[in-house]
Amino acid sequence: MMKGFQRSVFGVQFPARIRRFFKRRRGDAEEKRMRECHSSGFTLVEVTLALGLAAFCLLAVFGLLPTGINCNRASVEQTAAASLARAIVADLRATPQNSTNSPQYAIPFPSTSASFYFAEDGTAGTASPRYLATITINPAAPTAFANIRITWPASAPVASASGSYEVSTAIGRK
Repeated sequence: MMKGFQRSVFGVQFPARIRRFFKRRRGDAEEKRMRECHSSGFTLVEVTLALGLAAFCLLAVFGLLPTGINCNRASVEQTAAASLARAIVADLRATPQNSTNSPQYAIPFPSTSASFYFAEDGTAGTASPRYLATITINPAAPTAFANIRITWPASAPVASASGSYEVSTAIGRK
């Protein structure tokens, strides 16, 4: 073997100096690859900032949760009051011309003003009422006009009720 040529690669012999150069280069490449592998993860500072941001966002969402629950409860009460008002209007419209009381809720017809108590399911005159319906009828021939105001809770005065629903309608009796 010649001095300086110690190894053969694919039948080509390289001097030791060139092999050391490539070995050093290959070592640098391996070292660079190792650095890339280790630097591809998140640092502790980045993880801490991400967790802090996530915690801040969750606190904001949890802060809005009571508002959403209150809006949902108010929506349910408004929907129930609207259904109750629709049932009262249907009852008043179903009252025959010669009758003095409505068939379902026994609302006196014609009367100037009357108050009725209703439960959450729409039953009238229960032991624990949730809604107070104040019905004002203006009898005029041939069409009567009714103003129905539903407030809740039933035990609260009308002026200080937590919610109310009001509808005015014309009642054409048959």
